[in-house]
Amino acid sequence: DRAKALWFETHGHILNKNKHTNRLRWNGRTGWGPRFKGWEKDLSGRTLLQFNALQWAKCVSSSIKGLNEVEGSQKLTIFYEDFVREPEETLDSVLSFIGAGHGADFYSSLPEMKSGNFNKWKKAFTPNEIDEIRPILSPLLDELGYLEKWPW
Repeated sequence: DRAKALWFETHGHILNKNKHTNRLRWNGRTGWGPRFKGWEKDLSGRTLLQFNALQWAKCVSSSIKGLNEVEGSQKLTIFYEDFVREPEETLDSVLSFIGAGHGADFYSSLPEMKSGNFNKWKKAFTPNEIDEIRPILSPLLDELGYLEKWPW
């Protein structure tokens, strides 16, 4: 019954105690997040942390592929880390890029950035967990310029 399956996928979380871990979507397994070609093999052959790192890398790679189709002069790259550490300068570059200005009280009307968000991953993961995901994430982080600016 495709109709029942569709309903369960879109509304079944109301009845599912685990909310976002719909086992029907994951062929009887507990899972969440995006699925990709070959996900079952990767989920079986990796730890959950490694699989989640792979999900992130696949999503970012897919976004980059789409972004590469946009003409260079039509896109602006900013790093989250730069935004957290230098929000006004980063916002100035974004506003300049889109040709927008701002009033004198613009920055005082914005919520304060939490400077503790910079490198919070270092607190969130143990050294062993970082070693576990490093081989999965390093190629993409290097491609994006992160390893040059913020090495592991």
